[in-house]
Amino acid sequence: MLEYLCTSRANGITKNNSPYCTLKCANLEETINIAVWDCAPEAGPKPGQVVRFHTIQDRDGKKSCNARDMATGPMAEEGHPFYNLMPHPINRELWDKTIANLLTFCSHQKLMGIIQDFANKLYDPYSKYPAASGMHHAFQGGLLNHIYQGHPLPRLR
Repeated sequence: MLEYLCTSRANGITKNNSPYCTLKCANLEETINIAVWDCAPEAGPKPGQVVRFHTIQDRDGKKSCNARDMATGPMAEEGHPFYNLMPHPINRELWDKTIANLLTFCSHQKLMGIIQDFANKLYDPYSKYPAASGMHHAFQGGLLNHIYQGHPLPRLR
């Protein structure tokens, strides 16, 4: 049995009107993309969840399986070997340091106040929502990561 972490998921419908999903999965050795046939949108796995594959078919480098050949496990919580394979939301301390760094490039006091006010107001809601429903930053807090990764300043880590 092969065990991975689901890092992203996109749902679809085949020409025959059957549900499927495309998963991006990773473990400590590899990352794979796999189509899972007959997988309803509400069925697992969700990004951040452990998934075990009993059988994976490989046809010319395209991996697939049926939903019955897959079992979903728990979410990879802190301490799980796969925990760091999943992106996590930017924490408040890093956000505040980044905004403080941004403000060093501004000399207009009123504008600095506006930037700081918006940064304070946006942190909480942006840290609760994904940036997308599928592949890109599709996890709680993904919207904040998307904003953070889009700014032109050097990263503070």
